[in-house]
Amino acid sequence: MKRPDHCRTCPLKSTGHVPDTNPPGAKAAFVFKAAGREDIVYGEPMTGKGGRAWEHKFLHPLGLTRQDVIISNVFRCFPPGGEAPVGPTWDQACRHCRFYDGAIEAFRPTVWGVSINPTGLLKTPNQETFVRREMERVAQFISEGERPVLLCGEEARRKYAPWIDGSMKRFRGYWWWEGRKAA
Repeated sequence: MKRPDHCRTCPLKSTGHVPDTNPPGAKAAFVFKAAGREDIVYGEPMTGKGGRAWEHKFLHPLGLTRQDVIISNVFRCFPPGGEAPVGPTWDQACRHCRFYDGAIEAFRPTVWGVSINPTGLLKTPNQETFVRREMERVAQFISEGERPVLLCGEEARRKYAPWIDGSMKRFRGYWWWEGRKAA
């Protein structure tokens, strides 16, 4: 998808733009690192190999489909080299993408959680249990009438929960209610 005018001053200088999915009546939201190559082609997040695996392994077993959830990325383009920026470039690029955060804001989340990025499971399948647990919590919160957001990976955690510090092992599995920080 073509880059919007707002992206022209972004330091990433990447190609394409992938907007969030924002189905009416969404039950949950998921925030990932960045758009992939396939996402740019199809104009929708999580359409590549990792996204399809996440959908079939984790979303469908909960009785959810893509039409039930908001799918968002911290970076809505495919960063150069496929890696998220670092240092001041991260901050600048992240601020540019905040212009497009309307779907998460309109969803009005009530509970937030942190998980590992499930697209990384293609390289480290032994961590699948952790993602499955967090996805089960998402389903539990939905059944209790909550509007959960699961932050999938370091970039999503850094953007939405910067007070959580430490390694992925430390912060994976944290949940907190809107307006209250994690323990």
